[in-house]
This record gives sequence, C-alpha cells and structure tokens, in this order.
Amino acid sequence: LHAYHVLLEESIAQMESQQALRMAGVLEGVLAQINPDTVDGVPPEAVEHARLLLGTAARLVGSHWGEGTALDAAIAAEVKRVEAAEGLQLPAWMKPGHGLVALDYRVFKPAGFYTRSASLQRYFRALRWMQTVPLRLQDSTELAAARVLGAALSEEGSLPVLGSLWTSLS
Repeated sequence: LHAYHVLLEESIAQMESQQALRMAGVLEGVLAQINPDTVDGVPPEAVEHARLLLGTAARLVGSHWGEGTALDAAIAAEVKRVEAAEGLQLPAWMKPGHGLVALDYRVFKPAGFYTRSASLQRYFRALRWMQTVPLRLQDSTELAAARVLGAALSEEGSLPVLGSLWTSLS
C-alpha cells in the first residue's frame, strides 16, 4: 500500500508539474477573451472583477500579464498578500456579506509535493487563489463576473482541455 501511495503521489506531482508549465499561457488566453469593449450586457465592474481574479492568478503563476492600468496595482497588492501567506483580510475590491468577512491568506502557503519547486509553488498559489475567491450568487457583480469567466473559458477552449485531462486521469 505504501508503494502504491508513493507511485500515485509521484504520478500526480509529474502531472501537476506539466500543468504548471501550461497554466500561464492558458490564463493569458482566457484573459485575452475578456475584452471590456466586447462583453455585452455585463456591468464594467463585473468585467473588472473577472479580470482581477484571473490576472492575479496569472501573475501568481509567473505571467507578466498587465495593462498598465489601476487594475495592475490591485493585482500587485493581491499577489503580495498571497505570496506572504499571512493573516485574514478582506480586499477593498470585495464586498463583505453573504457569509464573507475576510479571506484567509494563510491557505496560500504551499504544502506537500507543491513545495518541491518554485514552479509548483507558484502553481499551488494560483490554483488556491482561484479556489478561494468566492463568486457568490447573491452578489450581482460576482454573479456577472462568473458569467464573463464562463464565456471566456468556452471561447479559449480550456474546458475541453480540462475535460480531456480529467478523462486521462481515469
């Protein structure tokens, strides 16, 4: 049983290492699909929310994505907090309520095989970021941001790629 566990962990670590290499490109491709001028029927603040969420993940994984706007400053601040992996705080761009009072930045400290390399550490932080930041149904801006992200993902073609990856695991 121990040998199986060691081989399984090593297989997953190798798979995650390969995904870590691809993640910056995938995120940049999805971000390219979120053009504020072409997103119809969505408030500008929802588009900004979606871009902040993915832009932070892209920077965490090592991308240099940015636009030279105020959004870049907000992303840089989040990256700094995530990399520090300390404390509880609610970012200024998030509204409290619906059960949310703060984000726990301590969850961004890499663990397990994700500590093996700088690439895996960056990947861990980016994935955990996307898992941690809520898109609450009760908040109209966050709900619209989820719609923007869903549309951008289907345009980029990332969903079929993720589906084929999941199938290969089985």
